[in-house]
Formats: sequence, structure tokens, C-alpha cells
Amino acid sequence: MLDQSVKLGKSLAPVMKKVMSDENPGTSLRTSLRKFGPGPIGYASAVDVLQKAATGEVVHLYQGLCPDGVEGHDSRDPDCKVCRALMTLDAHK
Repeated sequence: MLDQSVKLGKSLAPVMKKVMSDENPGTSLRTSLRKFGPGPIGYASAVDVLQKAATGEVVHLYQGLCPDGVEGHDSRDPDCKVCRALMTLDAHK
């Protein structure tokens, strides 16, 4: 198992080096990692996620740009499943 961890670490090293050397100095690692984050979701999936959010089955991450009293109600965090669902519906307006 240790050998697998070492191999994984070595294979990720070039990727992490690229992420850490962002073209825009001063951006956070989190912002850089968003480039590799999840993509958009389809309309039907977005509706499903939002139905689950309404019942409390799925919740916002609240670890970044999720809508709240601080970020504002129109804010969206691309790392959050519920926010991505909202972005999908926003795009269909």
C-alpha cells in the first residue's frame, strides 16, 4: 500500500507543480484547482439536485462562494453541487 501511495504522489507531482505555478500570481490554490473541477450538469440533473436541496437531502458546501448573507444571494460556487444546479437553471432563463 505504501508503494502505491509513493507512485501516486510521484504521478501527481507534475500536475501539482503546474497548479501551483498559476499564471496569475496571487490567486489561491483553490481557485487554481477549480480549473480541474467538475463540469456543468444537465437540466434534468439540476432539477433533481434542487428538489433534493429543498428537502434537505443535499446541501450547499458553504466553503466558498455559496449564496449567503455575506457573499450575496446571486453568488455561486462552482465546486458546490447545489450551486452548479442553480447555474444550470440560470443559463436556461
